[in-house]
Amino acid sequence: MPILCPKCNGEVHFRGERQAVCSRHGGKFQVLYAAPHARLAASPETPTVSGIPCARHSQSAAVHRCKKCARGVCPVCDFFFGAGAHLCPECVVETPTSGLTERRRGALRLSYILAAVSTICLVMTVASFAAAFANGDAMALFLGFLFIVYGVVATSTVGFFVALETVDKYEGNPFQVWGSVAWNGLIFITCVGAPVGLLIFGSLGFFG
Repeated sequence: MPILCPKCNGEVHFRGERQAVCSRHGGKFQVLYAAPHARLAASPETPTVSGIPCARHSQSAAVHRCKKCARGVCPVCDFFFGAGAHLCPECVVETPTSGLTERRRGALRLSYILAAVSTICLVMTVASFAAAFANGDAMALFLGFLFIVYGVVATSTVGFFVALETVDKYEGNPFQVWGSVAWNGLIFITCVGAPVGLLIFGSLGFFG
């Protein structure tokens, strides 16, 4: 089964395992997955994905979603690479400049926004705790504790798991992906550890 060029539908010929060339317009592409390991995964009897047509053959029902772009693929278009990685023809052969998919870019932006919000809230909470501790205000300490538990912890938890969603073992993970995971993870660990520390210090009588 030939692979068609995503730009002009010309037949793509492989040159080695990592490069392919379109026979029609001569465009060069990078193969993200080694061709010898690829195989057509589905048969016509494969259960279909409910209500989703194939992105390239609208008259055919999709049997899987492409792991990279989430478009539907029919048995003809489905390429399987193991561990649940089904890809469409466009994503099997892709230009080197493609970078992150739109879904991963969106998740990455959201994770950085949540990390920034969590950081600001954490700094404000620490400042409030310091002022309340200096004034001996037990109520302010209690309210700050609640803010950490229900505010900062919730935001950092969501940010951490959104950041993990941007990691993909089948695609490249540039430094900004790992930066988001590290930033959100650090805030998450700090926020979870802070209430535990306050409870321990409180039980030891540090707050009167």
